[in-house]
Amino acid sequence: MNFNQENFYSESSNTQTQTQTATVDVTPFGKGLIVFICVWILIGLVAFILSLVCFARSGSSFEKIMGLLLAIFFGPFYFLFYVFNKGYCR
Repeated sequence: MNFNQENFYSESSNTQTQTQTATVDVTPFGKGLIVFICVWILIGLVAFILSLVCFARSGSSFEKIMGLLLAIFFGPFYFLFYVFNKGYCR
């Protein structure tokens, strides 16, 4: 086998490295799920902030703690507690 150093370098310099980006096909269901999760998290953050604001307003300590726990663990369902509990955060 004849090893030609000149040939080796010329071949390696001619090869170009190509960067390939991976593309992921997202189905419509996947897009909807991503949007749903993002909206859920956003509304959950709003619920958490509102539950913290309600600590300075009227209501019993139990209602305030319950509102905070609902906002942390159940996110948007906090607003059901907020709307239907007349003595909370008024």
